[in-house]
Amino acid sequence: MQEVKQKIKLNINKAKEIVDLLKQIETYKHKLTKHERDFVSKIEVSLLNQLDTLVNSIDMLLIKPTAEKRFVIVETKTLPISLDKKQKEKFLQELNITEQSLERVKKILRKRKPPEERQPTHEQIRKPNPFVTAASRLFGNLALRLANKEMFKSLKLELRKANIPFLASSYIALMFYTSLLVFILGLILSLVFTFFSFSVFEGIKITSFNIARFLRFLAFSIIASALTFVFFFTYPSAQAKSISRRIQSELPFAALYMASIASAGIEPAKIFELMASSKEYKAVSTEIKKIVNQMNVYGIDLISAIKNSVRFISNKKLVELLNGIVLTLTTGGNLQVYFEQKADSLFVDYRLERKKFMQASNTYADIYTGLLITAPLIFMLVLVLINLLGSAIAGLSPASIAMISIGLIIMLNIGFLIFLQITQPPG
Repeated sequence: MQEVKQKIKLNINKAKEIVDLLKQIETYKHKLTKHERDFVSKIEVSLLNQLDTLVNSIDMLLIKPTAEKRFVIVETKTLPISLDKKQKEKFLQELNITEQSLERVKKILRKRKPPEERQPTHEQIRKPNPFVTAASRLFGNLALRLANKEMFKSLKLELRKANIPFLASSYIALMFYTSLLVFILGLILSLVFTFFSFSVFEGIKITSFNIARFLRFLAFSIIASALTFVFFFTYPSAQAKSISRRIQSELPFAALYMASIASAGIEPAKIFELMASSKEYKAVSTEIKKIVNQMNVYGIDLISAIKNSVRFISNKKLVELLNGIVLTLTTGGNLQVYFEQKADSLFVDYRLERKKFMQASNTYADIYTGLLITAPLIFMLVLVLINLLGSAIAGLSPASIAMISIGLIIMLNIGFLIFLQITQPPG
């Protein structure tokens, strides 16, 4: 009797091991490639057959515990199990397929460790920034009051749209703190430049205090501090627009990708999970993660998650796509057809945008040729003639004017390149 109990225990342990492996496969199956999923599906069938065989053998051991001679011990790489002769033949046939394959499955799963065994990534754990901590201590109370003011309500929304990982109060505190540091630095430099003068020939020397000179430098420090404040205030909006432009370039292809997933009959929530984990469409997947997080963290349904998240998405066309998904799901429409139609519409807009930019580029090229190539050449010829006549313009010699002009041309070229970079559609 003791031996029978031992055999039942061994079989139960083996069954538990198979169930655990099936759970691991199910957990990570959606993260595998198509080839890996096809392979793992065959492994699942084999494991289920083995599990069925084990359950039957346990039943037989419980029903006929005295028929010990009918059972034999089959050694596996992990645990021995007790089977009768027919079960042994069936099990060995299954084992022949799976023992070789299980190693491959384990290698695949080993690469994808369970969440509790994974090393924390930078996104999972962020240590408090000492700079932000100091800002919150100094301006935290003021920032909390201002965060609810009408002036800063739009800033709270833009921070979410720009995916900036700061609370509105922390960001406002950081804004004031940085502006204060810039002002203090400007004040120190004002005092240094007021009491010390620098000359190429005489070097650094101490001078008497000049109030006019000090006020001039102080004005520069105040302006620099104000510009820092304005930069922090407008940065989230500029970042949100940049994200919107990247989404715009990815959206037609992302919609087509979602249509191909929907054609496989996958449930809508799973489509969003696959889209969120996509590395090909980073800008779109970042926004889709907002919806997936709503479902996973708060446990709400897909439609409610979309409705809660759309106001924090910067791109209007993505918002339209998501609202269309809500309408399609609530009215019982075909999601695959909707994705395909939307992808066609987005591709038309994509081509028109590229065509419009190409036409504008021709205009920019004409302006560049006339303003930064032809005009400087004519101006240089005029300077040569003035130099031959020995004249000057506004007290400046032709050589000085030429140097100033070259510097101006360089700055205009840099500005033109920046302008093209800003206006160029991404992708």
